[in-house]
Amino acid sequence: MMSQSELIAQQDVDVSDAKRTDRSGRPPDAMCVVVVGATGRTGALEADPSVSIARVETLLEAIAFFSVVDRNSDLIHIAALSTEVWDLPALKEFMDALRFVDANASVVHIGPCKPAARELIDGVVSHQMNPDEIRAIIETRPVTELPPPVEVLASEDPEAPPVSSIGDAELVRALMLGEDLIPLATQLIAERLADPSLQFVPQSTSVELSHAKSVMVKSEGRIAGYLVSENRSVTLATLESHSAWLGCWLALDRRFRDQRIEALTDPLTGAWNRRYFDRYLSRAIELAQSSRHTATIMVFDIDEFKKYNDQFGHAAGDEILVEVVRLLRSVIRPSDRVCRIGGDEFAVIFFEPRGPRVPASKPPDSIYRIARRFQSQIGGHSFPKLGQSAPGTLTISGGLATYPWDGRTPQTLLERADQLAIQSKAAGKNVITLGPGASRACREPEDE
Repeated sequence: MMSQSELIAQQDVDVSDAKRTDRSGRPPDAMCVVVVGATGRTGALEADPSVSIARVETLLEAIAFFSVVDRNSDLIHIAALSTEVWDLPALKEFMDALRFVDANASVVHIGPCKPAARELIDGVVSHQMNPDEIRAIIETRPVTELPPPVEVLASEDPEAPPVSSIGDAELVRALMLGEDLIPLATQLIAERLADPSLQFVPQSTSVELSHAKSVMVKSEGRIAGYLVSENRSVTLATLESHSAWLGCWLALDRRFRDQRIEALTDPLTGAWNRRYFDRYLSRAIELAQSSRHTATIMVFDIDEFKKYNDQFGHAAGDEILVEVVRLLRSVIRPSDRVCRIGGDEFAVIFFEPRGPRVPASKPPDSIYRIARRFQSQIGGHSFPKLGQSAPGTLTISGGLATYPWDGRTPQTLLERADQLAIQSKAAGKNVITLGPGASRACREPEDE
């Protein structure tokens, strides 16, 4: 059985990756089954090569999982619920939240359930969870016409919903946008308790709290703060139950943030991955277009990397990749991004969101100078696993392309940088070739 993080990483691919998987022979009815709770035998599912499985403990963890799956994948997503993980109100909130994050996911229950719950879900399966049982439920699930999804970006400032509309689904929305959950959750608790005096006090606040309960984030073993009420009709037991509820949400928030980072980074080098590269480059070009700034990418790979892998082993190859990222990060600017977009292929997005500090000026270090410094560091670096008999020093070959002159879209800019990198290889390697736009934007006279 794959772990939750491995499944997320598997699903977190771009469109081209999904197409490659399809061409490799994945069945069109391939499924990802998320088992929620301890009930249910997964042997039959594990025996089916077209089924991926993850097991989580709570409904909240299931929502976090479905929030980060790739919508371009052809996998059918199913949540299989155990009896012990829900009561009817929790199930209703789960269904609302799930429809918000993944409207096409199906929900089945493992074993018999109450009629009121049966009306909310798509079907019931046996404890053996035979894949054909699940597929039969999916095939007979009625198709619901859904309104087109509204995409909300974290940079937007959507109108806050009225207090009466706040619920777990709204907390999921905030979770997905990376917003602070505490104000919204505190408002929801105050509404549920009809207690306008209720507030959340951070743990660092040095005040005497007489009618309060701590909010414990158990997964981290820390107290995040306290729920405080001036209303003595709200008992400490009631405060404690809501504090525990808020602690679960804060734990989920931390896990969700960690999973998003994991899904967008390369596990070996810590560099951003191809999915992040596509997102960040698109956003950088949008901002550059609106503010009349430039954005530059450098695409490069390590010359004859396969030779080092074959001669010294994959451990040496891994060391090279890790050190390349470390050296590159030591020379770039805080706003630049290092991404691993292939085996030994990397891309750096050079972008200053606010542009040069003085109009028409260049930064203290030109991009070309940064690239050359990195090139020099690679050539002079000692890689221990290559030993003393390493056939010469490592070199890189790459291409620099700048928006808007070398390409006006993410795709054309990347293609141009790739072409320039190929020219560098043909020129004898250990070369960085600049496009006309990069020559204009990335170099200063003293760089000649």
